[in-house]
Amino acid sequence: MWIVEDIDIELFGTDGLLKYMAQRANRIRRLRLFDCKEITYNVLTRFVKKFSLLEEFEYSGSNNLSKDCLEIIGQCCPLLKSLNLERLFFLETMRKLFLYSYDKSDDDVFAIAKTMPGLRHLELHGIALDNVGLIAILDSCPLLESLDLRDCFCYLSPSLEKRCREKIKDSQFPNYSSDDRYYLLL
Repeated sequence: MWIVEDIDIELFGTDGLLKYMAQRANRIRRLRLFDCKEITYNVLTRFVKKFSLLEEFEYSGSNNLSKDCLEIIGQCCPLLKSLNLERLFFLETMRKLFLYSYDKSDDDVFAIAKTMPGLRHLELHGIALDNVGLIAILDSCPLLESLDLRDCFCYLSPSLEKRCREKIKDSQFPNYSSDDRYYLLL
């Protein structure tokens, strides 16, 4: 009998495939879903409950996972140590995405902070984040060893950036200043 611990699906993932995996491979420790447009959040949240041994989760897609989906992942996967969320988008839509994301609340970030205290590695790409959201992550995830926000839409205060660098071994931030974020709107 084979024990599957690592699943990496790109482009062809479907709700049916996820259901099949949940029924037969419930010892998964690492799950990576890259641009699987045929996997719906409803099915993901229903079957992630069977992946209680999950330690690493990586999701890349056109949309963020919902706050509810992230909360369920955090609640059902208490061993989760590594989370990588990436919003895929084209450069020509970056401005629109920035405007949309920057005005959104940090619900997804607060869901991570609320339900994933054991995280050691967190990467966010194409996600809007502000100081309040990052403070929630820092306060609620005391074991963080690495934090990668290079591709996030955010401006962090210098004191918060300093706190991250002192607390987290490997912390990476966007490469623009507070003035640069206004040029992204043009």
